[in-house]
Amino acid sequence: MQVFKKGKHWSRKVKCTGNNNGGGGCGAILLITEKDIYEIIDCSRCNNDCHNCRGLTVFCCPKCRVETNIRVSRNVVPRGKRPPVEKIKHTSFCELSK
Repeated sequence: MQVFKKGKHWSRKVKCTGNNNGGGGCGAILLITEKDIYEIIDCSRCNNDCHNCRGLTVFCCPKCRVETNIRVSRNVVPRGKRPPVEKIKHTSFCELSK
């Protein structure tokens, strides 16, 4: 099989807001790709009963270290790795989903 034209990788311009993570975002405008986003489990709404937790897709701002939730289409596969929890500000999540 030959590749005639390389496909475009998913990317999006986003604003660091701290959305749903206690706020505190710095307002930086970032261009993120699949390598910058990762999935986590939010136990803040289920009283730490991890069988009922929901998965979220987030990125961590490189400037202020605050996580911001984002919505992505189902065909986008998060390929990033979450930074160590002690390096993230305003986190309310109990564990990684992967």
